[in-house]
Parts: sequence; C-alpha cells; structure tokens
Amino acid sequence: MSGRGRRGLGWLAVLAVLAGCTGIPASSAPQVVRTVPRSPVAGATVTPPTPHPGEPPGQVVDEFVGDAIYADAGHSTSRQYLTTGAARRWQDNQTVILDAYSRGDPQFSGDFTSALVPVTGRRVGQVDASGVYTPTLKGMGDGDQETFDFRLIKVAGEWRIDQPPPGVLIERNNFRRYYHQRSLYFFDSAQSVLVPDLRYTALGGQAEASWLLTELLGGPRRELAQTVVSAVPDQVGNSSVQIGNPTIVEMPGTGQLSAGDRNSLAAQLAFTLEQVQFSGGQLELTDSGKPVRIPTITTGLQFSKADFSSNAQPANSSPYSPQPAGALYFVRDGVVFTLDDKNKPVAAEFGQPNRNFSSVALRHGSAQSLQVAALTVANQLQVGGVAGLLPVKLPQPATSRPEWQPNSDNGDVWLGAGSRLYRVPAGGPVQPISLTSQAGALPAGPITAVRLSPDGDRVAL
Repeated sequence: MSGRGRRGLGWLAVLAVLAGCTGIPASSAPQVVRTVPRSPVAGATVTPPTPHPGEPPGQVVDEFVGDAIYADAGHSTSRQYLTTGAARRWQDNQTVILDAYSRGDPQFSGDFTSALVPVTGRRVGQVDASGVYTPTLKGMGDGDQETFDFRLIKVAGEWRIDQPPPGVLIERNNFRRYYHQRSLYFFDSAQSVLVPDLRYTALGGQAEASWLLTELLGGPRRELAQTVVSAVPDQVGNSSVQIGNPTIVEMPGTGQLSAGDRNSLAAQLAFTLEQVQFSGGQLELTDSGKPVRIPTITTGLQFSKADFSSNAQPANSSPYSPQPAGALYFVRDGVVFTLDDKNKPVAAEFGQPNRNFSSVALRHGSAQSLQVAALTVANQLQVGGVAGLLPVKLPQPATSRPEWQPNSDNGDVWLGAGSRLYRVPAGGPVQPISLTSQAGALPAGPITAVRLSPDGDRVAL
C-alpha cells in the first residue's frame, strides 16, 4: 500500500451510521444511457428546460428549484434563472434535501424592480460535493422548518434570481428518483477486504465515471479515514477515465507501484467503476498512455470486478454472495437451543437449565471453537466458550445485546450500556468507544442495539 494508506484500524474513529427515520433509500437501480450523461427518464434523451419570457418571480423560483435534478456542468440549467453576477457567485457544492417545500407569495419592492420569494420546508439531510449524505437528526429525522429566501431583480425585462440561498434545494421525492447511491471501495486495515464508502450522485455515464474516479483519488470520508487504506499513489498527476470497451483509466505513476499495490489498485478501480459500466465491461490501467500490467491477471492487460471477487468477501460473510449454511440457534426459557429437527439444548454450559439468558451472540473462533457472549435477564455480561463462561464487569448494566467484532482473531465483544458504547477485548479491561460522525454526536438516551458491518469498520447504533 502507499505511504498515505498504511494506517492501523482506529477504534476511536469508526463510522457511526445513525439510524433515523429519514426515508433516504439504501439503494436504487437507475438506467445509464450513452446519449447523455444524465437523463430523468431512463433510456431517453431529455432537453433541459429554459426560462420562458414573461415568467413571474414565483414561477422562476419554482423552475430553479425543480431543475436541481439536472446536476451536470455545475447545474448549468438552474444557473439560467440567475443573473450573471449570481451565476458567478452561486455555490452548488451542497444539496439540501427537503421533505417537501411550499413557496410563499412574492414580496415586491415599492417600485416593483425587485422581489423576495420565500421557500419553506423541513430539511431531511444534505449531500456535500463529494456525495457524502448527512441526515438531519432533529426530531424523528424530519428536521426543523426552515425558510430559504430568493431575491429577484429584473434583467432586460425578465425576472432573474440575484441572491439565491447557498446550495441546491431538492425535494425528497426528486432526490429518491434522480440521485442514486454509489460506493467508493477501499481496503480494510488487514488489506484483504474491500470496504464500501457510500456516496450519492445524480450523474450518469461518462460524467459519473469521472466523478467516481476523482472521489476515489480524494480518499475515504472522514469517518473511515483511520480504518481503511488505499493503493492510490500519493502523487498521481492528471488522472482520467474514458468509458469504452475497454474502459481506460489513465493514472500517472502507477507503473512504478509494487506488484501488490497494482493488484490492490486494480481491485479498487474495478469495483468502483463497474457501477457505471455495461455488463461484462473490462478495464485497462495506463501510465502516461502505456498499459500497466496487473500481476494477478495472467493473460492480457484487461481486468474486471470478477477477477477480484475474493476481495469482497469478509470471513464467513459477504454482501455479494449468500451466507454459508450453518447451525441456527435460539434462546428459550433462558437456555440456548440448536434449531434442528430435535430442537434440543446445546451440549455446553450455556445449554444447561436455569441459565437465565436474555440474549446470546455466538461466533466461531480461529480454531472453529464456539465462542459465546451472553446477557442474563439482569443485563449482566458473560463471555466464554463451550468450556464455560466468565462474568464481565461493566461500568453499568448493558442496554443492548452483545455483538462480536467481525474478522477479529482475539474475539472482541461490543455492546451498549446506557448512553455509552463499550468494547470488551478478550482477556482485557472493558474499553469505552468514542465515535466520530458527520451527523454529529449521538442523541441522548440508552443504546438499545449495536451492529457491526461484515468488514468490521463501521458500526450502526
């Protein structure tokens, strides 16, 4: 890995994915067409609208907000409704998502040469220029009522917006329809599993491919910066991507990378750019126009996502393939049972009568021995294996069921106790975990559920 990418897994900098009733989709399936970079109707070429002569101030604002779905070329469609000065000043590097909006009546100046048009709505969240979505955590995710003022003046007899609010406003329904979720891929700290860094964009085709490459070069979001690594070289010069057959990725300096870093970089590119390629598309990496050989590819210079499928499969788990078959367990009357044709208690201490377990988390250790983290009805934690369980003293009673950290050789248990998140390492003291998130601090109240992603680099509370 490059010097910039060699980082250990930072437990104090994990991504907190805070669950809220924001209504933003987890995924979508837009159709990408070659004729235009982005089209509101899949498979169709759509000519963006333009202002019509004589439009009143309210209609100008409605069309400006509605045209936010055309995201190419710095929202050039929306800029048509701005004065020349405003078009130069306006920054579209943040997209504000409103549940819906209502437009107030224009408030005209005394000489009718200017007008103020208010737009009101509840902010659901926002997406920054790098595509990172941050939800609004106020209330139940609906946010507070906000008012955005548009000031218009007349230019050559036509109303144009001279003072727009910063950023792009878009209704939630339009965000769901026209924006789609994409992932940048980086490696976990063990440099063996690809970790998705979720982003949102309204771009498609060639424009989307260029945007994804730019964001990949820019590195992971802040919350993942200390937990993932990248094979992108520190100095890459002017990089570019051109969709085709094959898709060519020009990245200066990559020919000088080690064999391992070339393999890793090719895997990151294949998984990231596959999202805008057509089925079966191949990639080719070049350095100053010269093809770069990928060591893991034994024949030819081209590669695809299929060549690196093993990098997408964390131990015993994968978002791309079904879970392997295994035994199922359940708790009844405080005892752990095996779900099979006999449904009998497990042949271990935690299968004995009168255990009083309220929840149990099981996992197979490095030697495939069964490890157990169990909570009693008194919310006391016990950790161990088939040979026996030992109590673990927590600062306060647990408020969530335990969760094993994936891909951990030592077997660390995570759980919530009150408003704090704790890590229980094997044979070590209980450690509080601090979280960093662009969504801000955790809301007040007890943590009632903890889940870790298959790669072990993200946590949902």
